Amino acid sequence: MLISGFWGVSRHINYLGELLMAIGLSLSLGYPSALLPWLYPLYYVALLVPRQLDDDRRCALKYGALWQEYQRAVPYRIVPFVY
Repeated sequence: MLISGFWGVSRHINYLGELLMAIGLSLSLGYPSALLPWLYPLYYVALLVPRQLDDDRRCALKYGALWQEYQRAVPYRIVPFVY
């Protein structure tokens, strides 16, 4: 199991990177009060959260008890200490 480094903090830490890049672009593209740039990170949330749920389901079917052990070792899904 890969439970060291970034992958030991979150099971899908690469999804967090995608979300942070989208938030950075939204912040640089307009005023924080503008709604349109914030649709981009919301799109990523709508895309990546269901994908994460599907990934977890498929890994549970494929790895069984090993996946449950991994979930106990790395409890956070995307955002460390939040989700």
